[in-house]
Amino acid sequence: MKSTLCIIPARQGSKGLKNKNIKLLANIPLIKYPYIIAKKLNFLEDIVISSDSKKYLKIIKDKKVIKILRPKKL
Repeated sequence: MKSTLCIIPARQGSKGLKNKNIKLLANIPLIKYPYIIAKKLNFLEDIVISSDSKKYLKIIKDKKVIKILRPKKL
């Protein structure tokens, strides 16, 4: 069976709603919703969260999640 990778991109610099990925919806930051769904999918081998903000990456506490801090220009 092929392994499947889940990549969750989260950019800090939103033009419409500032810091929308950490805004709360039902007391949960928006960035956590795709993570919660990905954790329930048994076929995913790894989950990667990629962001240009350390603050965004710190929201997900799971040690198994691969966190990538990318340059803001990307």
